Amino acid sequence: MTMGIDDRWGRLMAALGFGPNLGTLVHLLEAYAEPHRYYHNWSHIESCLEHLDAVSHLAERPAEIEIALWFHDAVYKPLSRVNEERCATMAGVWLASNNAPQDVRLRVESMITRTRHDSAPATTDEALMLDIDLAILGSDAADYDAYSAAVRSEYRLLPERYYNKQRAQVLSRFVNRPLIYWTPRFQESRETRARENLAREISELNSSAGPAADPH
Repeated sequence: MTMGIDDRWGRLMAALGFGPNLGTLVHLLEAYAEPHRYYHNWSHIESCLEHLDAVSHLAERPAEIEIALWFHDAVYKPLSRVNEERCATMAGVWLASNNAPQDVRLRVESMITRTRHDSAPATTDEALMLDIDLAILGSDAADYDAYSAAVRSEYRLLPERYYNKQRAQVLSRFVNRPLIYWTPRFQESRETRARENLAREISELNSSAGPAADPH
């Protein structure tokens, strides 16, 4: 990003009409620095924010997408199936403590929960949120392979054959969708490469196949 973390956070707090909330910033950065995180760390959030900067003009409420991105992986346990719900709850409680209107809280919570990627977005901002979160799928082959290896490291306690089988099943759900990305911007720039990357990884996983790995 072109600006420092503190400056970016301060600008976001001003856009939301909140005070500095520097304690929350420290808490989030500490969460994303947890040692078990190889992909779901600050680098992922920073990349998401860079993607948001490129498409913020398409958003209805870009500040809400941004705060959702800051919180969306704040709670991350590789084998948990409720990470997104816990992140959404954390964000909702924090927003309430800053006297955010209920509709803001509900929209942010919904965006975070949708990052389970098991349902279609209901709004333009949710579509952008999901596409930003999955932008890595449409990256170049080297970046995709680094991402894939990082996710495997987060699940390093699972046996290889079991992990490979479950990961292939999760990735196949994206391949089997009519479109991986929800917005024309990401469809045009990343859909083809995402399908190539996913097909390649699935083939490699199935060649040695043996709770499901988080795809994003």
